[in-house]
Amino acid sequence: MTASVSFLKSKDQNEKGAKIYEIWSEKTQFKKSVKARTTGKMKRKAKSAVNPMYGKKGAGWVRNPKKAAHNKVYKKTSFSIFDLFKK
Repeated sequence: MTASVSFLKSKDQNEKGAKIYEIWSEKTQFKKSVKARTTGKMKRKAKSAVNPMYGKKGAGWVRNPKKAAHNKVYKKTSFSIFDLFKK
């Protein structure tokens, strides 16, 4: 098992009034690590099996056409300063 990033935690103050910090690290839990990596993949597979439109391009027009139209116009008309230097 590996240790994750150490954290600082304010404990108390000493007799001079300075704060005392304690440092600790948390152990990585193998079970939670595997769950974090696989849960998203399993959920996506289940949703795509139930809903044939899940994750497909253009599904926004079906769910919320007003928002999809706004996003399409926004994407075509807006630009970044960095886009001027590309051409």
